[in-house]
Amino acid sequence: MNNNKIEKLNDLEELMLYGNSIKFIDPICKGKFPKLKILKLSKNKIESINSLNTDSKFTDLEVLDLFSNQIRDLDIIKDPPFENITELYLSFNYIKSNDAFLSRKKFDKLKKLFVESNKD
Repeated sequence: MNNNKIEKLNDLEELMLYGNSIKFIDPICKGKFPKLKILKLSKNKIESINSLNTDSKFTDLEVLDLFSNQIRDLDIIKDPPFENITELYLSFNYIKSNDAFLSRKKFDKLKKLFVESNKD
């Protein structure tokens, strides 16, 4: 699906893109998804989610699934669009430490956090 078609999905609430060998999420983030609540990007090859901070319009995002990717750094996760997150899946990545991330970020609405089985 090309980016022009994705941008026309203004009412989309759930986007499931797991298992597609996606490396870069910039084209997804540049789409206008004002109503997106669930974004599932597990089992891809994503190394950076920086464009979620800079380019996205995911202000209503509640569930972010990045399970089984190649993410190494959590410091790039900032508010917004993460202020409404209730579920965050980060297991099976390459995250070395999440202590500093969890202590300084505000996740008042977070109910589920999965960060197990990260590799060095």
